[in-house]
Amino acid sequence: MKKQIRYNGIALLVVLFGFTIVSCNKDFLQDRSPDSGTLNNTIASIKGMRNALNGVYSSVSNHWTFGCNALAIPDLIADNAFISQQNSGWLDSFYGLSWTKGDQDIKELWLGLYNTVARANFMINSKTLDRNTLSDADKKLYDQYLGEAYALRAMAHFALTDFFAASPKTGQNTPGIPYETKLVDSKPSKSIHFSSRRLSLDSTYKAIANDFKTALKLFKNGDENRQKQKVYLGPAAVNLLLSRLYLYNQQYSEVATYADKAMRLVEMVGKDDYVSYWQKENADVETVFEIAQNNTDQSVLVYVVTRRFITSL
Repeated sequence: MKKQIRYNGIALLVVLFGFTIVSCNKDFLQDRSPDSGTLNNTIASIKGMRNALNGVYSSVSNHWTFGCNALAIPDLIADNAFISQQNSGWLDSFYGLSWTKGDQDIKELWLGLYNTVARANFMINSKTLDRNTLSDADKKLYDQYLGEAYALRAMAHFALTDFFAASPKTGQNTPGIPYETKLVDSKPSKSIHFSSRRLSLDSTYKAIANDFKTALKLFKNGDENRQKQKVYLGPAAVNLLLSRLYLYNQQYSEVATYADKAMRLVEMVGKDDYVSYWQKENADVETVFEIAQNNTDQSVLVYVVTRRFITSL
């Protein structure tokens, strides 16, 4: 399978707020996270949902997660990629198979993926926008955005399970990961305080599958035009991820079912065009999901890597 990260320009809008300090009080001195907010007034419109969802995708493209580390680490461990001698030490422990629980790169991977979970949960748990009051067009967007949030939460947990839990071959009662469905106190520079303990591996995979299937149900009434844009998670990507999840668990009838659904939604490359397809920078077929990154995101890559995102899971 062709592996590719596609770099799409994302306009970065910086809004400068001017303010005048009239008086100093205790509230002014309190440090609040820029990601903090209340669910009572934050997502009260379709535009608010879209802005919140953009925040989830931003954490997906971060170099801690799928912008680099979550893709680079498996290749380094497998000797599919190499680190330059000029490297400052970033990811060296993975290349040398010598990581420890205190490794900074491991902490960043763990925190980065749970930051994606936290942002998705912020959107999923918001109850301030009443779907019944929306126009038909906005109802489609509502279902689409909410479906993508469920899919992103499942995808982040899926990656966390790959990195921080054992293989299903070790037994389904072995520990999985904390599966977070509520808001968590996210402090990327320090720690994340969980509201739940590790599930069993079997329960972890079932929770991931349930979120993916919830996303698919929402996509049925979602916005079809957005589903055609490969920088957003849609039915093809979710079906393919579900087939991979069931492949891990040796549930082969489910593998065939969801793989077939994914293939029906993706244009396949003909044998006469197969070689030339690999030479294309921006392939328009056989791609189910691409990471959108700007030039700043691209500059953090340790090495130039072209890989299909979905195959890394």
